[in-house]
Amino acid sequence: LLHAVGAAEAKLLIIAIKDEEKSLALIEACRKHSPKLQVLACAYVRDPAYRLIQEGADSDARRG
Repeated sequence: LLHAVGAAEAKLLIIAIKDEEKSLALIEACRKHSPKLQVLACAYVRDPAYRLIQEGADSDARRG
């Protein structure tokens, strides 16, 4: 899927999915297939925001 949407040429991926596990899976796939891709992941509460960063997001945007 990442290849189909052109992730190899992308500079930034913004993840805005409420499902934390799906966000983490997407971050993992990005790190595996496009390690230089910058990832901004949106989190809806603080604890998952920290986890997104620990798992490879470059930064987070918390939504409340």
